Amino acid sequence: MTKEGKKRRSSAASASMDELQQSLMEIENEPAKEQRMSKVTKVPAVFEGLEFHTAGKKGQSRAVMQALTSVILEKGGDTIPVSYFALLLNSLPSTSDKDELDVMLYLLRLLLPEISASVLSTKFNDISETFQTILNKHYEASLLVVNTLKCIELVMQKVAPVITVKSWKKQAKLLSLFHGLLALSIDPRAKVRKEAQSIVHVMYAHEGGSSTGVNSGKIVGKFFVSQLTSQGPAEAKKKTTSYLFTLLTAIGFNIPLNILTSMFEAIFTQMKQNANFVR
Repeated sequence: MTKEGKKRRSSAASASMDELQQSLMEIENEPAKEQRMSKVTKVPAVFEGLEFHTAGKKGQSRAVMQALTSVILEKGGDTIPVSYFALLLNSLPSTSDKDELDVMLYLLRLLLPEISASVLSTKFNDISETFQTILNKHYEASLLVVNTLKCIELVMQKVAPVITVKSWKKQAKLLSLFHGLLALSIDPRAKVRKEAQSIVHVMYAHEGGSSTGVNSGKIVGKFFVSQLTSQGPAEAKKKTTSYLFTLLTAIGFNIPLNILTSMFEAIFTQMKQNANFVR
């Protein structure tokens, strides 16, 4: 490709990102005094399959999608993925009905692969706070927890290489989310536990994984040691230790050696104290 061609391609990509950011702002802010006319009115391709469903979860999803489309068009927005994403993100915190919330999370899972890493990084604090609110409020509802975690994983797949390599000291939302994910990574519910562990793994599974390990090492180390030294029934402790081993297998390579050493010392101490564990 010629230099001129590369320049045109770069300019086009920049213009496309500007349009996405503008659409995002238009959905979130109050309508302008002069009504904007929608330039794009076709439903995104990720939703096209829902048009044929009138019953069940996909039927409900179709109804919600149509309602979202109406809101976007009324505001003069474009029916592009980022517009639906912004509207869903704003609607999730105020949704109390579990079935409706499940449908909205399903739609969000369809949309997230279409949202750029730039937009997700910019909105990460809001995204993180919204998902944490759902996890805390509906902790007992396993299906909602798993679906929320699946959304978080889709977000992390795009933003982890950017946000996890920076210092975590000023990233309060990331810290809070990470603590929550660690707790869920040893949850007794298998689907919840595996999904949480998968997200934690994604946070390290990139070229800057070692930097992520440095930023999170002390947190992980304290979590492991506290879980291993806590009091509780022997059988429950054995299960927790097993869950911790599974998590450590996925991320241990990126944890600083001195912290990793202290974690293994705690594990060996626990094993010695419980002779049945090593049998």
